[in-house]
Amino acid sequence: MFYSLRGMAVGVAAVAMLSGWAAVNRSMNWSEAKATVDYIDRTCDFVETTYEGKKAVSARGYTDTCNSTDEWEKVKQKHKKVSGRATVHLSYSAPTDGSYRTGELKLTGRDEDFYTLKAGSTVGILVSKTEPTRIRKA
Repeated sequence: MFYSLRGMAVGVAAVAMLSGWAAVNRSMNWSEAKATVDYIDRTCDFVETTYEGKKAVSARGYTDTCNSTDEWEKVKQKHKKVSGRATVHLSYSAPTDGSYRTGELKLTGRDEDFYTLKAGSTVGILVSKTEPTRIRKA
């Protein structure tokens, strides 16, 4: 029992150290900023199933832009089953030098922002203090 308590204590200490390091790294190397979404390139993987009565006869997969389907509203509601990728094109002002910049964020169908972001939306980002062109999602 003593070994399990010691192992648990070491595990808790390791998690606390990693969390502390992540917070220090974030505050030392990144600055928070707001970005505006210029446009989004979304690509979804669809499966088209052919039925005879209630029985599925064949299925065909294809990749296309998510906005090319009239059922995008239904797709957004079933987002846990959608496979897709998006490149979000942003514009922002770099906090370190105040220069106007553009950048990209990559999203997948697992991200909630994949379904909710649209042109003109505001997004919180982190901008590198050393390279204002490097960004990541806040």
